[in-house]
Amino acid sequence: MIPVQKKYKAFLFDVDGTLIDTISLIHEAFRYTLAHFGYGNATRDEIFGQVGQPLYASMAFFFPHASPHELKTIMDEHMRYQLTVYKQYLRVYPHAHELLGALKNASIPRGIVTSRRRESLDIYLGETGLAGFFDVVVTPECTERHKPDPQPALLALSKMGINPSDALMIGDSSFDIDCGDAAGTDTCFVQWSYSTLEDLNCKPTFTIDYFSELISLI
Repeated sequence: MIPVQKKYKAFLFDVDGTLIDTISLIHEAFRYTLAHFGYGNATRDEIFGQVGQPLYASMAFFFPHASPHELKTIMDEHMRYQLTVYKQYLRVYPHAHELLGALKNASIPRGIVTSRRRESLDIYLGETGLAGFFDVVVTPECTERHKPDPQPALLALSKMGINPSDALMIGDSSFDIDCGDAAGTDTCFVQWSYSTLEDLNCKPTFTIDYFSELISLI
């Protein structure tokens, strides 16, 4: 629900669980990787408690005694497997194309702030028809610190030349909402992913159930 009508000068989007439904894909890929490297079974809550940050941090949680070289091996196998099955799972959330098209037609800058590395991000954006909608893309390779730290959002806004108070950060997890809040943007929590409002560390500016609700802000 959007209680206040405000015309934002820029929109920042998370990708996984926000623009693209990768929930089942992520769960399947983690299930495979954890079993392959001997972790055993992890619950869905354990897995998604680590999703939203860079993959290295997630794998370091599950394999705390692994060396950097071993973690790289784990991540490489994880992504190898994910890229063999992703076409079975990917779908764009309803009205995402419509919203992004309306923002583009209105010449309002659009940015991605994601914890997904650039290689798979480009593949998934191309597969879902979302490539070409964004002016700025910030991935973990771009910054030293990552969500929930504000650095990724601030970098995106700096590249756009937009003041944080004039921007909206949209995401589906605490990592996203905390990042936007710390950067000084308004925040929008989407209620169609795996997180709930109770999972958040801070209160978002507003929540939505459908992307179509944001068209009124253009």
